[in-house]
Amino acid sequence: MPLLLSNRQPDLVEFMDREDCDPLLLENTYRQFETINRLLSGWRRIYRNEIRPLLQKDQPNTLLDIGFGGGDVPVRLAKWAEKDDFDLQITAIETDARAFEFVNKNRNGSPVQFRHISSTELVEEDKTYDFVISNHVLHHLGSPQTEQLLNEAELLSKKKVIFNDIERSDAGYFLFSSFT
Repeated sequence: MPLLLSNRQPDLVEFMDREDCDPLLLENTYRQFETINRLLSGWRRIYRNEIRPLLQKDQPNTLLDIGFGGGDVPVRLAKWAEKDDFDLQITAIETDARAFEFVNKNRNGSPVQFRHISSTELVEEDKTYDFVISNHVLHHLGSPQTEQLLNEAELLSKKKVIFNDIERSDAGYFLFSSFT
């Protein structure tokens, strides 16, 4: 159990989730996600071990990223799949309009389809994807929201659901604070 974070209050709202958060600081946070995710999130390993073995060469494959934040994870997944000669069609969704504005400004030319929509709306549209992923979203949610999102991800996925999230620790806290 972490010493510094062992008494974290679950009702606290992260700075970036607040409506009144400084737009410049939020944009800088989105930019820093690329470095943080590259170093700490393990998506290259997840792609290599969990996604790539299930991709089909002779047909399009589909992937949904729920809560894309800065948009770096789906963009990297698209590059890796293309390099491996797979047709991976990626849809990345986000309910926060500020993140959607960030990717529209900074991810031009990406093969990823970024949408400002919720997973609930995709379920209502009867959408399905081969893979459903999410990176560092669950720790922003309360228990009822987490349960709903996990259930929706299962409904949206035909093959595999992957949720990758942070484990709060003293070392993680110090590493994150050194980047911010």
